Amino acid sequence: MESTADIWGAFLRTGSVLVFVIALLLLFLYAMKRFSLISLAKSDQKQINILEVHHFSPKEKLVLVDVMNERLLLGVTPQTIRTLSITHIPSHGNEKKKEPKDDNTTC
Repeated sequence: MESTADIWGAFLRTGSVLVFVIALLLLFLYAMKRFSLISLAKSDQKQINILEVHHFSPKEKLVLVDVMNERLLLGVTPQTIRTLSITHIPSHGNEKKKEPKDDNTTC
């Protein structure tokens, strides 16, 4: 049978390895958070812009969104997100309106 000193030594080694692994995990998570924030800050141009939100009730709203030269009018409820209108925004200024292909488009 092992002596008490050997048992405490094994317990101490196991505890120190556990602390080391947790510290390594926390360091890795911190580095991931830091570098992902730096890469997001470098991208100056947003791909999705929320232009306006109109609330009909606490859980129902209309959202006007710009996505890659298209303006989307979305109807948002707790169960669905429905595309109500799609408008192409050309760079010269004239707008062409396109209706969604399927009236029951949901996300």
